[in-house]
Order: sequence, then C-alpha cells, then structure tokens
Amino acid sequence: MQEIKNIAKALSSFQNECPVIQKNSDGYGYKYTDLPFIVSTISPILKKHGLMFTQSVFSKDADFVGVKTLIIHIESGEYFESEMSSSISKNRTANKMNEIQAQGSIITYLRRYSLSSILGIVTDADADGYAQRESKKDIENNLKAEIEKCSNVEELKTIYSTNENEFSSNPALMTALTTRKEALAKLFKK
Repeated sequence: MQEIKNIAKALSSFQNECPVIQKNSDGYGYKYTDLPFIVSTISPILKKHGLMFTQSVFSKDADFVGVKTLIIHIESGEYFESEMSSSISKNRTANKMNEIQAQGSIITYLRRYSLSSILGIVTDADADGYAQRESKKDIENNLKAEIEKCSNVEELKTIYSTNENEFSSNPALMTALTTRKEALAKLFKK
C-alpha cells in the first residue's frame, strides 16, 4: 500500500479552501458546472497546496470510453487515482450525435465528474437534499397549523394517527400537539 500522508494533508487543505463552485451552464432542463470553470477555479488552489491533476482517456472497445484521473502531490509523488467510463451507444444524449461528437461529449462529462469526485468538490447545493429539507419544513408548518385549528382532542388524535411517522421523527410537532391538547383541556375546564 502506498504512503498517502502528504497527499492526504494537501488534499484536506485544498478541500478546506475550495469554495462551492456555482453551476454556470445550462443543459437539457438542468444546470451544471462546466469543466473550464471548474479547472479555472481549482487550479490556483491546487498549486498553492502542491497538488496537480492529470486525466487520460482510455477505451475498452469501440463502444466504451473512459477517463482516468490522477491527483498527484508534486513534492512526494504520492497520488490518488480514479476511473470512470461509459457506453457510447447507451448514452441518451450521445445517440443524437455522430460517434466522434458522442465520444467527446462523454469524455468531457467523465472528466468533469471524476475530477469533482476525486477532489471532493461541491458544485452548488444538493438540490434534492434542499428540496427534502424544504418539504419536511413545509409538512411541519402545515401540521402545526392543523393542530392550532383543532377544537377538540378527537381532532388532535386524528391528526396524530394519520401522521404518526412525522410526529415520531419531529419533537417540535409533539410539543405543538401536547401544548394544544393542554390548551384545549384548560379551555373545557372553565
């Protein structure tokens, strides 16, 4: 097993300094960070920490193209490597291109994602994760509003039983439910 002490330290320093790289290009219904933008953003930071990268293309057969990415610690020669590959004929976008265009498109894609992956680069926020956090917050707010509308304990029980998973994973909802139940109890004691 190769020694990785120097590259690990340099890569950690790089990752601490590398900003979240904003998505700057439009694809077919999505945004992405293009390779030149990634390279221009990371190159000075890599250099500062004594790192460099190289990427080479390989092919297993006429329908398969891949990229091998190496991150090298310049002073020690320690390195990390990663390979990614893809079928040309199974690539949805590539089917609209001639063979050379398809290979070029896939190579660029593989270079972008393998470089981002091996360096631990973040490009924008995780849209799926953000949407989930938002929807959980929306669910919590909606349930809290429903709890406040309840005029008796039976209505509270119905909300709880139909949303038990939400209540069991969210202490704030349980607090809102208990608080409303206590308020209703005081209201009916008068």
